Order: sequence, then structure tokens, then C-alpha cells
Amino acid sequence: MRLAIYSDCVHVKTNSGNVGTDIHIFVRQMEMLSKYFSEVHIFCPFVIYKENYIVTTYTQKHIYFHPLKKLGGNSLKDKLTIFFYLTNWFKAYQQGNKLSDIVYQRFPNNVNILGFFYFYFKKKPVFATYTGTWDNNIGLSKTYIFQKYLLKKWFRGTVGVYSNVINDDRIFKSFSPSYTEEEWLAEEENVQQKIKAITNAGIQPLKLITVGSLIGYKNQQYILNTCVLLKQKNISFHLFVVGDGEDRTTLENFVEENNLTDEVTFTGKINTQQLQALYRTVDFAIQAPLLEGFGKVPFEAYFHGVLPIINNISMANYITQNNSLGYTFDVQDKFALYNILSTIHTNSKELEKRILASRNFVKQFTLESWAKQYQEKIKEFYPTLV
Repeated sequence: MRLAIYSDCVHVKTNSGNVGTDIHIFVRQMEMLSKYFSEVHIFCPFVIYKENYIVTTYTQKHIYFHPLKKLGGNSLKDKLTIFFYLTNWFKAYQQGNKLSDIVYQRFPNNVNILGFFYFYFKKKPVFATYTGTWDNNIGLSKTYIFQKYLLKKWFRGTVGVYSNVINDDRIFKSFSPSYTEEEWLAEEENVQQKIKAITNAGIQPLKLITVGSLIGYKNQQYILNTCVLLKQKNISFHLFVVGDGEDRTTLENFVEENNLTDEVTFTGKINTQQLQALYRTVDFAIQAPLLEGFGKVPFEAYFHGVLPIINNISMANYITQNNSLGYTFDVQDKFALYNILSTIHTNSKELEKRILASRNFVKQFTLESWAKQYQEKIKEFYPTLV
């Protein structure tokens, strides 16, 4: 069975001729999914590779790439540019239709709206993932809301979404895994060493990490405000800020102005191996986004025996299992995160229990189970294809 994938995930071709992207999780998921198909054709934007890019490259030889121009942006000019290149995308849909037996569309993706209608009228077998917030429309653009409407009411195939409130046979609860079953097992020794260290010495200082693009809605500013409170109360800590983005300079200036340079480290973008190494050195992962679909960071944290402390939005209660594994707080309360961090280190036994339970919980969310879930849904909806 042949698969065509349409995504807005930006790719590059390295100087050595390999194809990859800095969205490392995308590569790992598509490669795992590709094991169920004889051919995979990925239609996505490409940009010129630069030496400072940190990318993960594909290894599966039966994955083929069809470069498209990167479109979109925040300005009116960016939006209007989309219309000039719609014919290119239309040709890409025609090509994908010929090369595949089934099409995988990833939303939200404004350009993919055209693809929705093209494959709808072609009556092509399709399935999809919606990676944004599904249960409500708070803070979403009109085009994102429209795409959710299309998927709910008119999409012919099955749709994986980040939600716990689903009353539809076509739409199912999905997730966004980062690790394999083998990697889960391999991490066990490191987790046991972490638990042993907590048992012997407790948690002092607080070792923290936050991961994500440094942009407004990710709300790293709230975390740094909490760092100021911790320092004022002489609570020892160190925070790694992983990622890059338009707010980096502002955040770095804030750290300097508040004398936090010894306590806060900006790593910039790092590769998967570097991130894994950092997870092994910290105890808590803090995420304070104002908007979030699924949030892969808490699950990555669980894999490494790191407990997430996250803003109580979207699927936060599910991710933390109603605060029995990780912790939630409300960013509307400027002291909420501080109140957790100032006391969290006092009960080592409780932390050990949560680490062990969270590792067992997250074992079900592997790359293998993610890909198998989609394969089973395809079997269910299109039994003659498989």
C-alpha cells in the first residue's frame, strides 16, 4: 500500500544530500508510520539548508520527498502570497493522488484546506491528524476553526486528535510520541539512578527545564518571573531554557536585568541526543503555555523520570492524571508555580512514587503504539486497502 503525506513541516536537504527537519519528532513518527507502507511520498515545504540548522534526517529508503515552496506568515503580504502558489499545491495533490492508495493530511495547515476539497471530490481514501487544540476554540484563528469544522463534519476518513471528549466513531484520541519501546527500556537504569539520588540526598538545588519555541504563547516569561521569586526567597535552583525564537533576546535581557545569569541557561535549539542528556540531569519540566494541543514535553519528561509541572489548560489534567503524576498550576496566579516549587522538594517519598507511576503510565505512548493505532484505523475504515 502506498501513502502520500501532506504537511507544512519545513524540510531541508543537507550538504550531504540527506533530507531532514528540525522538528525531530516529525521524522521519527513518519518513519515509524512508513513501516506499514511499501512507498511513502511526503509533500512539504523545503528551504535552503544552512550550517547552523540542527536537523534530524530520514533513514528509510522507501520515503520520497516532493518539495514545495514555504508559504504562510503573519503579514498580509504573506497571506496573499499563498494564492499565487495554490496552483503548485494543486499539482502536488494531483501527483499525490496518482502515486498513492491513501492520503494522510496533517492539520491545522491552511494550504491543506485546498487538499481537503480536492481529495473529498476525488473520493480518495484519507486519514488525518489535527495537532492543535480540539476541545475548544479559545485563541484559534478563523481558518483553524474552519479546518476543525471540515474534519468534524465532512472528512471521509478517520481523524486523530488531542482530546478526551470524543463522541464520534471517526474521530479518535491520539497523542504525539517521541520514543520507542526499546528506548523506554534502555532509560530504566538512568531513572533508577535518579530515584536513588533523590532517596540519598533529596532535591537540592531544584533542577528545572522548559522546552519549546521562545514565542509569546509559550509564556516562558511567567517561568522567569517565578525564578525571580525563588531567588528572592533564597531557594536554590537552575533552569535550562531549551529552544529559540523571536522572544529570546527579550527573555535573555530579563535574566540579566534580574541577576539570574547564574541560575538560568539558554541552550538554543539542540538535537535529540542533547535534549535527552539534559533531561537526565533535571528533576522537573515546567511548561506554561497559554495555548497547547497535546504537549509532548510532559511525556518526554515522564520517559526520563522527570515530573512535569504544567499550566492547567487543554489536556493538562489527563497528562498529569489529575495531579497524581505531574502537577498543574494556573498562570493567572503569579504565585501558583512558586508555591509548588517552594515545597515540592520536601517529600522525597512522594516524588519517588510519582516517578515510578509516571514511567508506567507513559509506557503506552510509544512511537510503535502511535503508528499501530493509525494502521488499525485504516484497516477499520478501508479494509480492502490493507
